[in-house]
Amino acid sequence: MRQYIEEKNWHEVGNLAHQLKGNLGFVSMHEAVQLAHEINRGVILDNNYEEISRKAARIEELFNHFKPAIEAHIATCP
Repeated sequence: MRQYIEEKNWHEVGNLAHQLKGNLGFVSMHEAVQLAHEINRGVILDNNYEEISRKAARIEELFNHFKPAIEAHIATCP
């Protein structure tokens, strides 16, 4: 998402945010799901790109925090 934000490709930012909602929900990252929803709506409705960028950075921060636990879980799956 960061790449699309840097490119100011807001359509793709919205598409990716939409896709992330389901994936993040699957791993119970509820705050990140809410942020992805807000990004998706923000791209469509108000175009507050500074706020969108801030929320995307928070999703990345949350993902990096949970990444080791997700990877450990994947490693235990058959």
